[in-house]
Amino acid sequence: MPKSCWLSVTTARVATSLTTAPGFSSLAGVWGLDKLTCFYDDNGISIDGHVEGWFRDDTPGRFRAYGWHVIGPVDGHDADALTAAINEAKAVKGKPTLIVCRTQIGWGSPNKVGTHDVHGAPLGADEVAATRAALNWPHAPFEIPADIRKAWDAHARGGAAEGDWQGRLAAYRAQFPELAAEFERTQAGGLPAAWTEIRGELLALAEPTVPRLSARHAYVGNLNETLLAIDADSAVPIASVSKLITALVVLSAELPLDEKIRITAEDAAASAHTASGVAVGTTWRREQLLEWLLVASDNRAAAALARTFPGGWPAFQYAMRALLTQMQLFSFDFGDSSGLSAFNKASARDLGVLLVLLSQWPWFRNLATRPNVGSKANVNRFAHDRSVSLLAGKTGFTAAAGYCLAMAEQFDDKVFALVVLNARDREARAQDMNALRRYTRQQLADVTR
Repeated sequence: MPKSCWLSVTTARVATSLTTAPGFSSLAGVWGLDKLTCFYDDNGISIDGHVEGWFRDDTPGRFRAYGWHVIGPVDGHDADALTAAINEAKAVKGKPTLIVCRTQIGWGSPNKVGTHDVHGAPLGADEVAATRAALNWPHAPFEIPADIRKAWDAHARGGAAEGDWQGRLAAYRAQFPELAAEFERTQAGGLPAAWTEIRGELLALAEPTVPRLSARHAYVGNLNETLLAIDADSAVPIASVSKLITALVVLSAELPLDEKIRITAEDAAASAHTASGVAVGTTWRREQLLEWLLVASDNRAAAALARTFPGGWPAFQYAMRALLTQMQLFSFDFGDSSGLSAFNKASARDLGVLLVLLSQWPWFRNLATRPNVGSKANVNRFAHDRSVSLLAGKTGFTAAAGYCLAMAEQFDDKVFALVVLNARDREARAQDMNALRRYTRQQLADVTR
């Protein structure tokens, strides 16, 4: 058991996850996990508004019934009160602890504090300025004042702890080299050398009809059913599949599609070492850049679309995260608008849900099967296959992500998303996708028998 485990849950999370799966909380009480402490951020707000009209759960009483030690409510904005509660939790033996924290969501915002307007939505430039004034915070964005940085600087303590750990690990490695190598492999997230073969054998034993894939992550499903999920909930790099979200953000913002955008050296620098069909100095309508983005997977077009978003890249990145959060797709994150960054991540399952939703947009349906833009052919080979009822899709590749492909396809009267992530190579990616398509047809045929 670790020295301590700390978990934070909000009003909305208690009203959904912990309420619909109380067995986990009850089991923690049965096992007396006294090193587990949960902070319940009781702000009375969900993404839809105030909860008092529909959520009447006595959360502290419920957790007491589970056998938890309950502290509070305490003022969640009072550092001393929180410190005292944490110290009390550390002293408890034989029970997990729930610390009930009463907070105001959006604390410090003069006009939006205590409202669902700050639940997954940006404050906006005017309210940010008003909040900075209300909090007497004169520092520039992302600037950490020297006194705060010094108070939180744990380099010396962390360095000493790391040095002690490395010394212990070295001694363990010298005494048990094979076990140490296995430990270091698992800590790095590495797979056994023969993992592809092992996984295929295990899947074949579990379900003979499951296709053997080179991809490490795969998903087939829609909003109502899942036909296949292979490590589909791990957030992994998705490369240029990210461009689907870039286009979605631009379209959702309802920016003028006929607005002319000039390609700059900044756009080229953001997509260095990649080919582009939009030269520096040329001018394009925003809708044309969207075509280059989705059909030719043009990284320079992605950079230009993010640069010209109101507020530039910081606002664009925020909009990407906020939009996917509002869609309840929490595995997504983004380091750039093109997918070159290894920080652009998502799970196969969340990508599948997104593809089904995007298949309802005419923009994505039209561009999914467009054969070319300019002299550049559509990078998705399935866009050229008339036997495929493609509704939305995007390929991707980086060294971190491997070969990726996410598609939404019509199968009779149903739409299914098919996702392969981290396939071995380009041909293996296509073979994996065809295997998923055959598997989907087989599963639907079995249902109708």
